[in-house]
Amino acid sequence: MQALKFGLALCLGFAAHKLAASTVPEVHGFLEADVVSSQSERYAYGQVQFDRAAYSIRLNLQPSMPDCQKGLSCTQALPQARTWILENAVKNIDDCQIVTYEASIDERAQDGALIRVQLVDNRANQCPTFIALPPSELRLEQRYFDRLESIEVSELDSFKGEALKITP
Repeated sequence: MQALKFGLALCLGFAAHKLAASTVPEVHGFLEADVVSSQSERYAYGQVQFDRAAYSIRLNLQPSMPDCQKGLSCTQALPQARTWILENAVKNIDDCQIVTYEASIDERAQDGALIRVQLVDNRANQCPTFIALPPSELRLEQRYFDRLESIEVSELDSFKGEALKITP
């Protein structure tokens, strides 16, 4: 009788474990969007990619073309794109159901910059707004120490993007 109870408990425990494991889907793939500058003079456009398995953000931005004064013949070479990969991203959902993915990397110890990226998914917004929100938004903050001026410089670039697409 004792063995029967133990066997029954073992089977029920195994079935409950299999049921719980089958209800939690594994998340793979990426969320991707193309973005265009909304408040940035440094960058014109780019792509952002959120890795749903590794919780990392890959950001690829194309710098704007340098200005050329009227009457001068300047070399118009397209600047090289900048790419950042930020790991350990955090996902937050606010009261309006807006999903925000944030990640940062701090390279100030090696005379680099603090890079902070916010990717905002507005598609599930349930709160009324006075203006239409873009499907996605991107904010890039760069902080570094300017040794010539002896001050900390903070640069903020904002982008509007298309709806985030799930890709394998």
